[in-house]
Amino acid sequence: MKVYYDSPGSDLRSNASLNGEYVVIKNTTRTAIDLAGWTLRDKTGY
Repeated sequence: MKVYYDSPGSDLRSNASLNGEYVVIKNTTRTAIDLAGWTLRDKTGY
């Protein structure tokens, strides 16, 4: 899993700035994994 939590440059709340912050979850198995019911949040609850 990779987390990109701080977009480069000034945070102007623009789409470019928001698109610079994301999480990549990669299934490295050959089996499908059901993520239904899972929640991803930061330390503050967002």
